Amino acid sequence: MGMSSAVLLDDAGDTAAMAETGKQYDEWLNQAYEIFYPYTTGGYIGDDDYAEGDRGRDMFDSYYGRHLPQLKAVKNKYDPGNLFHHKLSIPLD
Repeated sequence: MGMSSAVLLDDAGDTAAMAETGKQYDEWLNQAYEIFYPYTTGGYIGDDDYAEGDRGRDMFDSYYGRHLPQLKAVKNKYDPGNLFHHKLSIPLD
């Protein structure tokens, strides 16, 4: 469950003000993230929230949950060389 924000130029003015406004938006989103996280089942594969580890959570557990061991078995069987890999790929180990 990752979040991102966008700052409209009309909301901020100059570049420095836009950066500060963006930080404020991100702080608010991160607070909302933590409030709602207990009510979710984790993330989804299009989420790519690499910051899960920064929050003390395992990214793969958030995405795949209890299915991860089975998915690892399939990955090891059909892609033992890890040809299809990226940061969110099911790990071989």
